[in-house]
Amino acid sequence: MSQMKRILYLSEPASQQAEALKQAIAFAQNQAASLTVLEVMPEVRLQLNPLPQNLDIKQLEQELKSERQRYLTGLIDSLELDVEVSVQIKTGKRFVETIRTVLAEQYDLLIKVAENPPWLERLFGSDDMHLLRKCPCPLWIIKPGARLEYKNILLALDFDTTDPSSAMNPFNQSLLRFSAEMANDVDTRLHILHCWQPPDEMLLKAWGQLNDQQTRQYVNDEKTAHQRSLQRIADYVNPNLGKSGQGQRYAYFHLIEGAADKVIPEQANALDVDLLIMGSVARTGISGVFIGNTAEMVLEQVACSVLVIKPTEFVSPVTLDN
Repeated sequence: MSQMKRILYLSEPASQQAEALKQAIAFAQNQAASLTVLEVMPEVRLQLNPLPQNLDIKQLEQELKSERQRYLTGLIDSLELDVEVSVQIKTGKRFVETIRTVLAEQYDLLIKVAENPPWLERLFGSDDMHLLRKCPCPLWIIKPGARLEYKNILLALDFDTTDPSSAMNPFNQSLLRFSAEMANDVDTRLHILHCWQPPDEMLLKAWGQLNDQQTRQYVNDEKTAHQRSLQRIADYVNPNLGKSGQGQRYAYFHLIEGAADKVIPEQANALDVDLLIMGSVARTGISGVFIGNTAEMVLEQVACSVLVIKPTEFVSPVTLDN
């Protein structure tokens, strides 16, 4: 059963977003979810300096809101999709008002098109990064011009083999369920990537006084532990992928040796990935300011759409009253 019943789409006026909006509407239909389109306008008083005399700021803002409401309604109607979409226009700082809307109306998913600033080499702009760090609900950022029907989805999954329950902890189960829902089309391949790094052989020899054969056995045992964990994950996720005309669908698993911040972008490129799904972990003791160094470094390098999911204990530094 879908865990996404209320979806919010954040309008990005500076980007070509018709295709991204169409994708959001189609996804909401598939999930039997409600969809709201939100646009956040900057406050007029911050754009006019000095303020003209006798200017009625409230009236001007209302006229601008009405104009944007008509534009977005017309854009939605032009897509000719049989679905009801509500539109909200607000003023303020974009990422702050967006997160407040998520909190106030308890949205399950936020979708937006990437800012793709022309003066930066990366795909994600300032508001994108603020939302990736601070938005409490899952955030799906769509690459402009990306194909609507995803062929390859990559889930980067982390776990600790020293803890037998780590691979199937509640957060990883949530990531797997989300990934299965995103890959519900029979033509979509779900790839699950886990990166591992064997202990340094020189360190093992110095620490444990192991010979070459014992060192190799230690490393092989460590790799086998990762493989066992991936098998438990396969047993969980494959039944959720459903069937195609050829029978049961299965996820593709990739156990790659190396650092995650290097391997994930490489695999996203090698597999021609349309959507990268990652979990993010806030630094302990700090209220949701960081999404993790690895996730930040990966996002600096990838050029595909991304879906970032935070654990349930994540607390956004943006609140309804600050």
